[in-house]
Amino acid sequence: MSLTPLMLAARDGKIIDLVENLRFAGQKTAKGWTALMLAAQRSHADCVRKLLNLEGRLQDEAGWTALMHAMEHDSLECAELLLFEAGLRTTRDQATLPAGSTALMLATMHGYMSIVQLLLPFEIGMQNASGQKAVWFASEYGYSDIALVLATEREKNQVATLLPLTRDPTDLMRAAIMGDMKGIKKYIHEAGQQDEDGVTALMRASERGYLEIAKHLVNKEAGMQDRHGTTARMLAARSGYGKIVHLLESYESGKKDERGNTACDYALSTDQLSIAQKLIVE
Repeated sequence: MSLTPLMLAARDGKIIDLVENLRFAGQKTAKGWTALMLAAQRSHADCVRKLLNLEGRLQDEAGWTALMHAMEHDSLECAELLLFEAGLRTTRDQATLPAGSTALMLATMHGYMSIVQLLLPFEIGMQNASGQKAVWFASEYGYSDIALVLATEREKNQVATLLPLTRDPTDLMRAAIMGDMKGIKKYIHEAGQQDEDGVTALMRASERGYLEIAKHLVNKEAGMQDRHGTTARMLAARSGYGKIVHLLESYESGKKDERGNTACDYALSTDQLSIAQKLIVE
């Protein structure tokens, strides 16, 4: 199909025209591209913001997301907005990119260090249909600095246990995800807010092992539970961060999720035996 008025506005960065044509949201070109993808390709962050909730997580004919299209054009601002698409994979083999590849692999192929660092907490350790991980692409394309970063981080490999991202996290949640203490202090007034899944900034920090950030948020968000009853302490236990588990003890000890699981059960689910031994007496 030809480009809709919404696609044209997104491609050209015409925000007023885009707002007037939102009724065309969800339509795709012959390649499966959406208006959101076209905006991401051209780094039109304002247009991306307007389209997030309408076209987010859609994939084109090859399985590419708007986040992946942003990777192709080194658009860090758009990538930050589209982080909730992290973890999705391509669906077709392409010349240099096997099916099952991720946005992190694309960013690595192009040598975009800032975007690689952005995506690391969400896609490190993932592999495509050919068994390649992002570090393979770094070595293959000669980006030794990125290869070093990936090799250093790959042992953590918590992708399978991190909570999925939502479309519209607060600035405080973004800072918690990135381990950004300056951002935490700047946006601390947002403490206590929950995203559409009930997740807090403290939960995001706890599952990533950011102890200093957890200390900063503990008096404001400890004890809160997401829509499944999960607490920050449970997430820290699952990810193996004993110091955060201890930090949250007086606030969240004895809590259970909707299935009756405790922090000890979360620790056992990922073989964090030393943490489980300390929790089993609760």
